Amino acid sequence: MLITLDLRQIRYFIALFEEGSITRAAERLHVVQPAVSMQIRKLEAEYGLTLFDRTSQGVLPNEIARDFYKICLRVMEDVETAHHFLVGANGRVMGDIAVGVPPTLSLGTMARIVRRYCERFPEVKLRILEGYSSSIVSWLESGEIDIGVLTNEYSETKLFSRPLIEEELFAVAAKNHPKIRASSINGREFAALDVILPSEPNLLRRLIDTSFAEAGVTLKPVLEIDSLATVLELVRNGYATLLPGHAIADLLDRFDLQALPVAEPVIKRKLIACYNSQKLLSKAAEAFIDTLREDLSQYGKAADDTAAPEPLA
Repeated sequence: MLITLDLRQIRYFIALFEEGSITRAAERLHVVQPAVSMQIRKLEAEYGLTLFDRTSQGVLPNEIARDFYKICLRVMEDVETAHHFLVGANGRVMGDIAVGVPPTLSLGTMARIVRRYCERFPEVKLRILEGYSSSIVSWLESGEIDIGVLTNEYSETKLFSRPLIEEELFAVAAKNHPKIRASSINGREFAALDVILPSEPNLLRRLIDTSFAEAGVTLKPVLEIDSLATVLELVRNGYATLLPGHAIADLLDRFDLQALPVAEPVIKRKLIACYNSQKLLSKAAEAFIDTLREDLSQYGKAADDTAAPEPLA
């Protein structure tokens, strides 16, 4: 069977589906309106079906069109992947990538990483989205982002992971906190402070709760707050919290804070870069993971990346 469906018809169909108007679709495609109408009519005639209902308000996709739209999006994604593969084969790093990062990474460290990456790879268009683990995983599964930074506590079989660093959590408090006089703190001493933690089921909160419970220390936060900026403002005014080194390294002086190692329990976690196992990582995405690992290695033990990517399980 001769397949006559081509990429132009798919692009025109996607534009009309999303715009709901031949006029707007033509403007988006930078073509005249009859060109859009002709390609859609040709597509419908070739397969003997109707994709859109024509009304005075525009065009409305039917059920067949809605299912076909999902297929077309995957086709265009694969075409883009093929394009980036061929471009990368000659050594050039270019294209578009989207990265999802947690708030602890975005507030302090991410600006420096982005600057370094964009200086090295000026032909890449980079987009950064901030969110918690559940949002990042959802974005990865839907194709909204190419890379997501997560911790190894997350279990998701549809994602592949690459290690970044193993890092330690520090007790963070104001430099002049009246109850802190040493350069380190144990779990019981920390639990006696006015502690702020993220709300459940946050993965960082889960790790903290489990670690303190295993050490036989009762930790009851006086506040549960999921905004890192708000937490830091409160911490500079007498509260305390637990954060990874990369989250506060660039913020201690700005907020007049101190970071103390915690003993009994010592809390460590691994940061990982994740991506959808159904997608081929572009050269641009590979380069971003390398830049992440290079920068974050100053805050913890560099993770071994000699093994092949592994599924999260």
